[in-house]
Amino acid sequence: MAAKIVEQWFNIMVWTIPKLGKFPRDQRFLLADKVQTLMCDVLEDLLYSSYASKENAVKKLKECNLKLEKLRYYIRLCKELKYVSVKGYHYFVKRINEVGQMIGGWIKYKAESKKAES
Repeated sequence: MAAKIVEQWFNIMVWTIPKLGKFPRDQRFLLADKVQTLMCDVLEDLLYSSYASKENAVKKLKECNLKLEKLRYYIRLCKELKYVSVKGYHYFVKRINEVGQMIGGWIKYKAESKKAES
């Protein structure tokens, strides 16, 4: 499960990061940098969760969900400012929602396996 989520997130990053480099210069170091930093943070959190104890993994995955929500708003802002096309925005949101659902399933799995051990 973890490897699939990490791979999917990595592919989203590969698709998104080159587009951030095309932002206007003044936004490349503000908005684009914020998006890229959040995306890297999500990747790191997913990797950490792959190796963490159940309690720590669930905590980190919940943080991941919050970062995904922030990304949704930043990408929406990018669309409104016309730095991202409507088509690109819909693609990104669809993919991020898929990852969010996968993370939700991972949280549920970790929580249930924690209960089973108790």
